[in-house]
Amino acid sequence: MIQMGNVLFLMYRSVESYFLCRDVLDLFRAIMPRINCEKFKSNFDQALLFRNDCTYVIHHLTILGFSFQKKLSEPFKTSATFLDMIFLFHKLGHSFLDEHWKEMKTTATDYLQLISTDSEVYFKKLLQLLKHISQTTRSYCSEKDSLILFGQFVSSLPLNSLATPAHSDIERKFLKERFKSFIQECFTIKSGFGSQKITKAVSPKDYISNWKYLL
Repeated sequence: MIQMGNVLFLMYRSVESYFLCRDVLDLFRAIMPRINCEKFKSNFDQALLFRNDCTYVIHHLTILGFSFQKKLSEPFKTSATFLDMIFLFHKLGHSFLDEHWKEMKTTATDYLQLISTDSEVYFKKLLQLLKHISQTTRSYCSEKDSLILFGQFVSSLPLNSLATPAHSDIERKFLKERFKSFIQECFTIKSGFGSQKITKAVSPKDYISNWKYLL
């Protein structure tokens, strides 16, 4: 009887711990955006870091529930997971970042449209913006993740506006080649120091869906 009582107690504590864990996760979703709202809204890098935090939580949500399911009684043994919270954290992680993407996409699109009026000024502004995005994602994300995010952003831009009929054939070719060269540089991974320095070139075509407009 004592042993059975211990088993029932452990099962109760396991169920209690499960719901406690969900409450902690809900507190994170409720508190973090509220106390850091202005910081996430005004800083691209902070919004990116918050997205990374949520991605980290999502990784653990996929396995967390299964790690102690065996200690639970029915019906919790088969239903006590955290999979239902994955979408919530994905949405939360992108809530602030997506606003920065939209703002920067609008700015980049404006620069692309204005290149026909002053190619040197607005082309330079466009490259500066893209360089900032590339360097920021590279600083705060994994190598693969940074390439995916940067590629998705470039893919969202109307690259067919880069060179218009307003430019001569020579100007169009020059703009495209200069832009391609810049993008390739953004997809060049450098690691190590001195004699241990390694440079790896990644094909932008694997990440940028509208690369055809630069050919």
